[in-house]
Amino acid sequence: MTFRNKIAEPVLLLVLTAFGGLIFWQSSLTKITVEEPVTARMYGMIISGLFLASTISRLVVVLFSRKNSIEGSKMIVVKEPLLILIACVVMFMYTFGIINLGYYVSTFIYVVFMIMLLRGKEGRSLKTLLFTALGSAAFCGIIYIVFKTFKVYLPNALLF
Repeated sequence: MTFRNKIAEPVLLLVLTAFGGLIFWQSSLTKITVEEPVTARMYGMIISGLFLASTISRLVVVLFSRKNSIEGSKMIVVKEPLLILIACVVMFMYTFGIINLGYYVSTFIYVVFMIMLLRGKEGRSLKTLLFTALGSAAFCGIIYIVFKTFKVYLPNALLF
C-alpha cells in the first residue's frame, strides 16, 4: 500500500486524536476502588491529555507548514498492512481481555502472541514458542511482584 505523505500524516494524526479523546473519556469513567493521592482516573486523564496535546499540536504544524507542500511528492509505503491490522485487532482484544480474563493472564497471552507474530514465519518454532512463553511468564511474575510491592492498583475499566 502506498500513500502520499501530504495526506497520510494528517489522516493518521486525526485518527490518533480521536483515539486520544476516547482514552481521555474512558479514563474519566474509571471507577476508583482505593483512595490514593493521585487516582488511576487522574493518571489516565493526564497521560491521555498529554497525548492529545501532542497529536493536535503536530497536526496543526503539519496542516499549516509550507514545507508540507514540498514533501507532498514523497510516498509512504506500508509493506505489511495485514500484520498491522492483526496487531491492532489483537490489541483491542487485549484491552477487553484485561477486564474479562484479568491483567496478568491477558498480558501473558498478548505478549506471547505478539512476539510470535512479529518473528516472521522462519523464526517460529516449538522451541521459540516455549522460550517466549517462559519469558512472558517471568515478565508477568515480575510485574505481579512489583505491583504488589508498590501497591499499584490496576484499573477496573476498559483501557481505551
